[in-house]
Amino acid sequence: MVSLGQLTAAVAPALVPIGPTAFGGVELTGVHISELPDPTPYLEGGELLLTTGMPVTGAAGAVHDYVVRLAARGVRALVLGLGPIHADTPPALREACQESGMPLLVVPAEHAFRTVTTGYWDLVAAEGQAGLVRQIGTQTSVVREAAGPDGGAGVARLVAQALGSWAVTFPFDGSEPSIWPASAAGVLPALATELRRFSQRGDVGSATFPLHGFDVSAYPIGDGDRAAGAFVVGTTRRISPTDRQLILTATAALSLRASLAGGTRAAEEATHAALAGLLIADEVTAAQALAAASGARPVPAALRVLVAVPPADGEFEASRAVRAETALAELVRRGLVPAAAAASSRPVLATTVDGFLVALLSAGPDDGADAEVRHPDHDDTEHALAGALSGPVPPGSLRATTALALRTARRAPTGTILPAADTGDTTRGDAAADALERYTRAPLIPAVRSYLRHRGSWEHAARELGVHRNTVRARVRTARETLGLDLDDPDLAAELWIALRDRAD
Repeated sequence: MVSLGQLTAAVAPALVPIGPTAFGGVELTGVHISELPDPTPYLEGGELLLTTGMPVTGAAGAVHDYVVRLAARGVRALVLGLGPIHADTPPALREACQESGMPLLVVPAEHAFRTVTTGYWDLVAAEGQAGLVRQIGTQTSVVREAAGPDGGAGVARLVAQALGSWAVTFPFDGSEPSIWPASAAGVLPALATELRRFSQRGDVGSATFPLHGFDVSAYPIGDGDRAAGAFVVGTTRRISPTDRQLILTATAALSLRASLAGGTRAAEEATHAALAGLLIADEVTAAQALAAASGARPVPAALRVLVAVPPADGEFEASRAVRAETALAELVRRGLVPAAAAASSRPVLATTVDGFLVALLSAGPDDGADAEVRHPDHDDTEHALAGALSGPVPPGSLRATTALALRTARRAPTGTILPAADTGDTTRGDAAADALERYTRAPLIPAVRSYLRHRGSWEHAARELGVHRNTVRARVRTARETLGLDLDDPDLAAELWIALRDRAD
């Protein structure tokens, strides 16, 4: 995942930090541009939010509330574009960001937002994380519709019907947009004007803006900075998390369709990563539909999960597909995977989770049933494959197996492949900690850990984390909802504290 420190270094001097700059570990899930007073309904958490400053032109109290809303939603940093509205950063904005622990940066007047957005997507593409894995969700019908002969129109219809409003697939090549319902076509002229600016600027991050009484959100269709169009929805109500996931699913499916049309190797890797992501999320039906639509090999009846530990320097010298193929060859050489199973695993379905390579390998019923610790048979262990390998499991059981393999890989000695097997000693606290670790929209682990350390004191936890107490409240509330557990239960609190105490953020 791209960090704020990486992005700042890559696009300097177009992105300038204001105040403390110790944010190298702040990771970004995307970029979003909005001038709405409250863009949070259109955010998933983890974004870098860019604005020219319209929402922060009011009184200090209103500016404070705006920043608190962003922090509570999990926005990782706020970027102010200088020039059109503000010649310098307003003092009220500086104070609100400092109080909430929100990194504040500016784009100087002589630079454009485009530099930031394209810089972000260049870094994403370089790391082989095209974003499709995270965006494709559970809506199998949308995936199927996107693969059809008139995918844009079908996807717009499904999303509009679900939201009770309108949706449009808008290509940037001048061809006719597909809008549903047809009675909403009156918005197209004004929408075309807005999207023309969107296209000409090259801003490939998502954007929100008001139009004809609707709150409109536009998402780029394409790969990285090569946006081929936009998927747009207009609503008059606050959208729910389910609505938002449907919109992201639609955008991802249309982006995958556009990538596949190019027939590139990158498109094939994106498909395999998307399939791996769906299977790891236990969305088997959606994965099967995507495999059929894209011409990929069918989902196997049994799979093994390989989690490979990143190199000690944290840098990969090859693409995800090459790393997965290299890892598979190493498993065969060590005798952990039969050659026949390796052959049926190619091309490998691989993605990245928390920086670890996660590959799904085809397996027979007896492959790896008695897996054991395997070391390399040569002395150069420093650069040998290390991680964890599970036994065969059916599709639909990969979420729990992947979590176990990730937990096992974190304690794998250098050059060692450990068996990812459930020993039966996983506590309720371990299970809850794993669930918090899988949540990527906001940093829940440090918030819950600090909350437990300070025995439920919002003030002390906020002071320790350097954020506003409302941010801690929001993240702890999200943790409760995610786990469905009472964090104030003393037995659970004790187990969860032990499980979280030594975990990374």
